[in-house]
Amino acid sequence: MEICGPSGAGKTELLLEVAANCLLRGRGRAGRDGGQVLFVDLNGTFDPLRLVQVLDACIHAAGEAPRSKAEDEEEARALALQDALERFHLARCHDSVQLLALLRSMRQRMAAALEGEEAPFKLLCVDNIGAFYWLDRAFRGTLADAGGEAAGASYGLQSVFKAIVRELRCLAQEAWLPLLVTKSPVKDPFKRKERDGGDRGAAEASLDHQEYLPASWQELVTHRLMLSQQDPGAAGGAAALHLARWQYPHEGPVVKFFFTDTVMQLAPQGAGGRAGS
Repeated sequence: MEICGPSGAGKTELLLEVAANCLLRGRGRAGRDGGQVLFVDLNGTFDPLRLVQVLDACIHAAGEAPRSKAEDEEEARALALQDALERFHLARCHDSVQLLALLRSMRQRMAAALEGEEAPFKLLCVDNIGAFYWLDRAFRGTLADAGGEAAGASYGLQSVFKAIVRELRCLAQEAWLPLLVTKSPVKDPFKRKERDGGDRGAAEASLDHQEYLPASWQELVTHRLMLSQQDPGAAGGAAALHLARWQYPHEGPVVKFFFTDTVMQLAPQGAGGRAGS
């Protein structure tokens, strides 16, 4: 599944909330029943405190902690939070070659999990798959020059994405691992102005999808969700609404939502500013 949208549209927030629900899914009283999550940060902007906020809000909303005594409730929530954080794995990659190496190691780990040697991952999140687009497109050399393992192999946008897609497809098909990926629109560094959205406005125009990654990547995507953000000034100083629309495999209606200090909430129909819970 691919989540597309400009900066500020809520892609990473949505990624964190899905990861939090996966970490807490099926937690029994004995704990440690939730899945492990690998979060790959390609932007270098991951905020661990935000993850703790989202997890704490989800634990509080679930109401699993005992309510007989306040200290018991706080202790139960703290233990649930600690358990979830122990099963959250963060990886940071600084180029596509490091991402490719990470995915290959993931295949080995998932193979060991299928044999019962390690705990399996339940979700793979990649924040901004197009982060290295311009680097990969401009590079003209070999994988050995880029720090790769195959000397003499050609390196470029097409070849590196073909290899990344091959690893991701194996994880999805052989290990049944759900893949949740965000993608920001590419901005040409040689163009100073972006194309105007016309009469619909910039928010709804950004819900249109403009593909820039190779065909190998396009063939991998089975679901695409478009996100955008309304102009904050249009809400009279209140928090701006966000827009979401399914673009693939079937185009759907525009849905409005907003983020609180804890989690995401859907906005009532007709809301033009910040909606109530």
